[in-house]
Amino acid sequence: MLNVEAVANDTANAQVQSVAGGLFGAGINIADASVDPTVEAWIDSPGLVSTSSNIEVKATSRPEADAVSKGTAVGGLAIGGSDAQSKVDPDVKAYIVAPAVRTAGTGNITVLASATPQLVNPPSYKVVSTDQGADTLHIDDHGLSTGDVVAYENNGQTAIGGLEGAVLSGLPAPNDKFYREYNVIAAGEDDLSFGAIFDGDANVDPVTDIITFDSPHNLETGDRVFYLPGIDAQGVTSSAQGGLTANTLYYVLALDGERIKLTTYDPLAVVVMQPFTPNGGSDTITVNGHGWPRERR
Repeated sequence: MLNVEAVANDTANAQVQSVAGGLFGAGINIADASVDPTVEAWIDSPGLVSTSSNIEVKATSRPEADAVSKGTAVGGLAIGGSDAQSKVDPDVKAYIVAPAVRTAGTGNITVLASATPQLVNPPSYKVVSTDQGADTLHIDDHGLSTGDVVAYENNGQTAIGGLEGAVLSGLPAPNDKFYREYNVIAAGEDDLSFGAIFDGDANVDPVTDIITFDSPHNLETGDRVFYLPGIDAQGVTSSAQGGLTANTLYYVLALDGERIKLTTYDPLAVVVMQPFTPNGGSDTITVNGHGWPRERR
C-alpha cells in the first residue's frame, strides 16, 4: 500500500476588552482572527506509479478561528460598539502527477482533499438551575470570565430572586426592552454569580467606608449582596475587611458607576416620620419605637 497524507490543525484567537468612564465615552472594539492554511499532499513521478494494493493521497485541514470583543462604558453618555470577526480560508490540495498509475488486483486509488473546521457548539446561556445556598446560577459551558458584563433576560417569566427582569421600553423592536446589566463572577465552567470584586487593601477608604472599583460595578442602590472575602491562589481565605462581616448580607448604596457603600439597612426603604418633643436640657431626642437602624442615628 502506498499512502501519502498531510494534516494541519491551525488555530487563531483574538480578544479585545475595553472599559471607558467619565461623562462621555466613545469607542469601537474590534477583534479579528484569521486562519489561512495551505495543505498539500501529492505524488509527483516521471514514470509509472504501481503498487500491489491501494494508493491513497489525502490532504486534510482542520482550521479554527475565534474572535471575542468586549466593551463597556459608564457615565452620562456612552457610545461605542464591538465587532468580532473570524475568518477561515484553507487551501487544500491532493493530487497525483504521473504518466500512469496502477494497482494490482482489486486495489483502489484514492485522492482526497478536505477542509473541516473545528466546530464547538456555542453556549445557550440558559439558566438550568439555581443554588440558593451558594447564590450561583448553573449555565452549561457558559464560557464567561469574571468581570464580563451580561444582560439578564427572563423571557416573560418571573425573575430569579434578587435579579431584575427585562422591562418594556415602549419602543419598537429590537429596542422594545430595557435590560439590567450585571458583572459576572465565574464559579466554574458551568456556574457563576453576579456581583463585583474589589481589592480590600487598595480600594476601600477607611475614613469614608467608600469602596472604589477598578471598572464599572453595575450595582444599583438597594441591591442586596453577600460580602465574601477573597481566596488566593493557594486557597487561603483573606481576612474580612474592617467594618464588614464575612458571609453577611448587605445593601448597596451606589455613589456613582465605580463607587459604593455597603449598609445593613435598605437605603430605599420608606421611613415613616415620627413626631417628637425637643428636650431643651440635653442633646438627646427620644422617640418611642422609631425603628431606625443604628447607622441612621
